[in-house]
Amino acid sequence: MKRLSEKQLDRIANESAWDVAITDYMVEGSTKDLEKLLASRHPIPDRARAFLADVLRGTVRPPDLRGKKNSTLSPAERDAIQAELWSVWSRTICVLAHIDEIADEQGKEVLEIKRYIEGVRREAIERIAARYGITTNTVRQLHDARETTAWIEHIGVFGVETAKACMRHPELFYGLTE
Repeated sequence: MKRLSEKQLDRIANESAWDVAITDYMVEGSTKDLEKLLASRHPIPDRARAFLADVLRGTVRPPDLRGKKNSTLSPAERDAIQAELWSVWSRTICVLAHIDEIADEQGKEVLEIKRYIEGVRREAIERIAARYGITTNTVRQLHDARETTAWIEHIGVFGVETAKACMRHPELFYGLTE
């Protein structure tokens, strides 16, 4: 099988970025990624050029977003926030799954650890909100805790050692994204 050259890989990555930006515009009405690509030095692929011409002619329009959430976040930012929330929730669920063993080892009450985990989650939401310049309520709306819990139950929680490490080193709750 023939390997692709660096130039071919760059072209494919550039076209993919344009495809994502166009999709975000057509589905969500988001222009952020299109604006970034237009302001960059990346070449404009032919299909993106044709799309932009159609937008300027008025033959292509963004979706009617009346009645939908008015968010300043791009779809990529929303995805990043949801991934970070999933990361925090999966680690805190891990601790809660092993809470009795951790409580015994640390000589703490189960309720004390549960309150601590609530604080970790609250702090994660506040950090994310501050980083993106949005309200904590907006962050909460992006997170579906029931879905995360269902996924964790489906794939299984981390082991007890991970839970203990998170309790010893709280920065592990927040992943390695900061």
